[in-house]
Amino acid sequence: MLPSSDARVSTDEPRGVRCDKTRTTLRQNRLPMAMESLEQRALFSWPNAPFDTPNVQEVIYVNQRGNADLPGEKISSPGAVHGYEVSFDDDGRLSIYTRGSLRIELAFYNGPGQPTRANAARSGNSSIKNLYVGPDKDTLYVAVRAQDPAATGTYALYIRGVGQNVVRPLNRAPKANTFSSRTAVTGVNDTDFFSFTTSVTGTWTISVKPEDNDLNATLNVFDSAGNPVVGTFTRPVDAAGNGGNEIFTLTNVRADTTYYVRVDGLGDSTGFYRVYARGAPVVATKVRRR
Repeated sequence: MLPSSDARVSTDEPRGVRCDKTRTTLRQNRLPMAMESLEQRALFSWPNAPFDTPNVQEVIYVNQRGNADLPGEKISSPGAVHGYEVSFDDDGRLSIYTRGSLRIELAFYNGPGQPTRANAARSGNSSIKNLYVGPDKDTLYVAVRAQDPAATGTYALYIRGVGQNVVRPLNRAPKANTFSSRTAVTGVNDTDFFSFTTSVTGTWTISVKPEDNDLNATLNVFDSAGNPVVGTFTRPVDAAGNGGNEIFTLTNVRADTTYYVRVDGLGDSTGFYRVYARGAPVVATKVRRR
C-alpha cells in the first residue's frame, strides 16, 4: 500500500547517504532499484498466458529426451511476444535458453497467468535454468520478446527438459516386418512414446489409427539422437482430423535403425488407438528339393 501525500519521511540520514526530503512515496518490501536483479525487473509487463493476438503461440512437441531445438524462430512485428506451450509426462528439471544476435527477454510460466521467472539477455543470449517440472502434466508456457520494442529479427530457442521415463517398444508380429501397439490418450497432455528398430532396409510406413472418433491423433517420429524425422518440434503430422488415420512413409531407411514415435491427442481429445510401423513384407524363399 502507498502512503498518503502527507506521509512523513524520516530526515535522519546515515552518514554518507543522501535522503531526498521531497520524496513522499515510499517503496516497501523491495530492494533499491540498483540492487534488484535483472531477472526481477524483467518480470514486469509480460502478457498473461495463454497468449492472444497480436502475439503468437505455438505448441512445442519435445522428443524422447524432453528436448526441442528451434533454430529459425522470428519476431516479425515490433513489440510482439512469441509464446510457446509445452508439457512433459514426467517430473524433473527444465532449462530454456536462446541464441542469436537479437537481444532477447525470456519468460517462463508454470501455468496460465503471469510468469514466475524471467530474464533479459546482456548479449544475444538469454537463459532460465533449473526450473522444476511437477508430475501433474501441467501446461507450461515460454515467452520471448526483443529487449528493444522496436526491434525485429531471428533467434534460436532451446528447450532442455524432462526425458520420457516410459518408452514402450512396439511389438513385432511373428515372421513379418510389422510392429504395433494399442493404448489410449487418457487426458490433456498425455503423451505416449514408442520405439522400434527396423528389421529390413527400404520403405517404412508409420501410422496411428484411432479406435474412437473423438481422438484427433498427432504423430511425430524422432531418430535415436532426438532429431525430427516425421513432423517438426512445432508441427506434428495431423492431416486426418477426429477419428482419422495419420500415416507417413519413410524411404531409404536402413536396417537396424531405431526410431521413436510420439503420439498425442490434439487439444483435449482422448481415446484408444493403435500405432503401426510396417516395413517391406517378408518374402518366403522356396527351397527346391533335388
